[in-house]
Amino acid sequence: TDGDSFSAWQKRVRSSCVEALGGFPERSPLLARVTGSVACSGYRIEKVLFESRPRFYVTALLFLPDAARFTPPYPGLLIPCGHSDAGKAFPGYQRGAVLAAVNGMAALVYDPIDQGERLQDNGKGNVAGHNVTGVSASLLGWNTATFRIWDGMRALDYLASRPDIDAKRLGCMGNSGGG
Repeated sequence: TDGDSFSAWQKRVRSSCVEALGGFPERSPLLARVTGSVACSGYRIEKVLFESRPRFYVTALLFLPDAARFTPPYPGLLIPCGHSDAGKAFPGYQRGAVLAAVNGMAALVYDPIDQGERLQDNGKGNVAGHNVTGVSASLLGWNTATFRIWDGMRALDYLASRPDIDAKRLGCMGNSGGG
């Protein structure tokens, strides 16, 4: 049937894309921890740190609904950042997370490589930093898209690992270049 041929085509394309990216590593422990919390009007922000790969740290902010208004487990939303030196700290990227939290959803915004707290040692952030890091990675046979995608996949794993978030109701809302 057409559905079967479409499914076979999806598998071939997915396999081809993952191969072009160089594949993904095995899932390792996230070793996640909350490093701080900020109470806001109608929601709370947790400062989160996890390892998408061993010793490869991802900094994130988790916006949580007010437990007095909404009962957990909450639906979870991943919000990958676009291109901003500030990464997750950019107000435009936080706006969607705040709106999600005040409406009963948990939202995780994380810093991509070369943005926010994950600036590399090349003195540049944002797109210029991505370009420098990308060229450096390609010299090692790596593709930085693999790291970017894997960070997002592991961010979803983090959301799913939390008892206050419903792992069966996870979504993703891109923002600018993160979309």
